[in-house]
Amino acid sequence: MSTIVNEMLRFQKSELRKTMRGHLNDFTRNSTSVHGCSANAQKRFLSSDIYAACETLLAFISIETEPGSVPLITKAVGDGKLVAVPRVLGPDMEFFRLNPNLSLDSQLITGCFGIGEPDENTERVLLSDLQGDVLVMVPGLSFSTNGKRLGKGRGYYDRFLAELCIACRNRVIAVGYCFDFQIRQHIPAGSMDMPMDYVITDKRVISC
Repeated sequence: MSTIVNEMLRFQKSELRKTMRGHLNDFTRNSTSVHGCSANAQKRFLSSDIYAACETLLAFISIETEPGSVPLITKAVGDGKLVAVPRVLGPDMEFFRLNPNLSLDSQLITGCFGIGEPDENTERVLLSDLQGDVLVMVPGLSFSTNGKRLGKGRGYYDRFLAELCIACRNRVIAVGYCFDFQIRQHIPAGSMDMPMDYVITDKRVISC
């Protein structure tokens, strides 16, 4: 990809990030709407066939501008799935398994960017050892109906998904998880941007 095209792509992403952050900030001022939409997104996620079929759930710890993920994590642990959450280690991100015999809160600390991360007592997940279908719940500022994703610009999930698809011998399913207003028809994307297989929102499940 030429320098001019790369610069144009970076500019388009930067402008869209500004737009989506503004929309998210406006939306989250109404806590009633946020809680209602989060609950609907959680129900759609947990009632989906892809959740039912997976043995491993790699989830993220949500922040206030994202649909809540903690109820999903708690339910998945209760359902007997292997559940892991990410920790940022320098330029990379690794997932650590949650202990089903301990509460989620007792296993988290405040990590990079003020987001909850697994503490030092959790066990790092070896990607090559994962069993069955591996469902990866992916955050983002925006998603398109054909699986493109706009992240926050640091590339953690793109690098991790690329590594996971190589290391894991089983089926990897990447699922964008967001509010429905974050869906757009077009997302600017380059060759290093990993696509989603599904996007789940408070209103629909999109097969990409």
